[in-house]
Amino acid sequence: MIVYDPSEIFSTLWWMEGSVIPGILFLAAISGMNGIVAVYFKENYNYYITSTTHSLMASTLGFFLILKNCLAFFHFHSAKRTVHDLLDAMRTLAIHVQAYGVARSEDEARDIVNTYTNLSKHLVVMFYSLTLHLRKQNVLPPKSRLPLYLYPWELSKWNEATVRPLACLVMINNDISKLRNKGIYSDQVACMMSKEVKRMTQIFGEMEKLKDSPTIPFAYYQFCNWTTLAYSLTVPAAIGTYDTYYTATSLLSFFVAALFIGLNFIGNLLQNPFGLGPNDIPLEQWGQSLENELYQHFPIFKFRFGAFPLFVEDFTAYPPEDRRALYKDDSSITMFHKPSAWIVTRNKIRAAMRLGNRKLKKFREAKPTREAIVAEIMRDRRKQAFDDMSLLVQQFGAAPKDREGSNKNATQKYSKVAAEESASHPAETSEMDNKEERESETMQDKADEILNTQLRSRGRRSRAPAELTPKPAIVKQASLLIKRFPESEEMQQMYQQIINPNIPDVDKTAMLALMNAEANALSDEIDLDLH
Repeated sequence: MIVYDPSEIFSTLWWMEGSVIPGILFLAAISGMNGIVAVYFKENYNYYITSTTHSLMASTLGFFLILKNCLAFFHFHSAKRTVHDLLDAMRTLAIHVQAYGVARSEDEARDIVNTYTNLSKHLVVMFYSLTLHLRKQNVLPPKSRLPLYLYPWELSKWNEATVRPLACLVMINNDISKLRNKGIYSDQVACMMSKEVKRMTQIFGEMEKLKDSPTIPFAYYQFCNWTTLAYSLTVPAAIGTYDTYYTATSLLSFFVAALFIGLNFIGNLLQNPFGLGPNDIPLEQWGQSLENELYQHFPIFKFRFGAFPLFVEDFTAYPPEDRRALYKDDSSITMFHKPSAWIVTRNKIRAAMRLGNRKLKKFREAKPTREAIVAEIMRDRRKQAFDDMSLLVQQFGAAPKDREGSNKNATQKYSKVAAEESASHPAETSEMDNKEERESETMQDKADEILNTQLRSRGRRSRAPAELTPKPAIVKQASLLIKRFPESEEMQQMYQQIINPNIPDVDKTAMLALMNAEANALSDEIDLDLH
């Protein structure tokens, strides 16, 4: 919707965006050319028509067009009023939720904080779903952040629902009933809030009527179009009967045709108030306003979801038949992302970790513990490697020069066994010497090759075992936080999104910062002793 200053009369005359002038210039120009043709036939062939027919026709057509415009404006005004009423009902519900409810324990305080977040995000998702529903778009737009706002089971219900705004209203009513069942809200307060949900359901029903039912019957719509076109193309002949000047007839025909065609064009434009035209209702802008108002009412909602708003500045819900709704993956196009507002918060959290924040003591202690486990496993592996080398010495009777001292006992044992065998069989020993020498040389070379390979591998930098390979930093920190707050549904949701490989790294980094900051916020709000 175009916003203008009513006092600026002359400056707005040349605004072409949202104006009917570009749409009527072509037909009005044809009518002006018909005026020149009418004067030519009047002067050369004395062909003309009287103005009585067109005078009566102009009066009748003017009445039809004015009635059509009044009906179209009433339809547009009704649609605009329903959207305003829905936003007012959402604001009233948010104020009631914030005003009522007393926490008598830490668990109830957690429930109230979670309800603030869940209700706010469900209100935003409801208006987001309403925008898609009114534009008749059943497919979630590409790069939409809706999966970040809903739990997996809520998202599956949202995808399966035929009328998605009603599914969101059910989620909102469930948020209220949870606090009522736990005794935080009384029956009177819960009924008062349920009436607001009922009011939103009734308003949505009125929107359905305005979306599906046409403003005027098709016969009336078609008759006005045909009559306007016929009058605009034939009125130059009536004007040329009395005015035989080419210029005057052409200009008068142009302005008369522009008047009637413009009135008909305005009536057609106002029949689709939920469209994408510049004069239609700006649902996306009002969605941003609703989201900012909820940020003001519920700071915890802004704290958790302010980094990735659902209604971004360039968001537009296109109808399915619109070409702009088709997503094209063009690698030559560079997408410029707005830097996240939580990067500063993330840097502060890292600085607090380096400076020794007491609340992150467990996280700092995790690294030395892991290093101690790795060192113990590496010691076991070295011990196993030395045992393997001793076994090789026993089999082949040889050891590298730098390992002779460490395998001295094994070599002496092997020499003692060989001396006993030669003393017990002196005749066979002389015959087998040559054969054993050749085999000993071959086995000696193999043993030296195996041992040298092991020594070269031990000379390299030791690596951590595969079972203790550290996870990516984001997933590792998120897993530590989720162990600390296993009962937090919001942190469970963000953790599921972090481990999801389809989520971009930019959003994962922002959600990790949110998880760290949320841990501090929950401990401050509920006054929990984490250590």
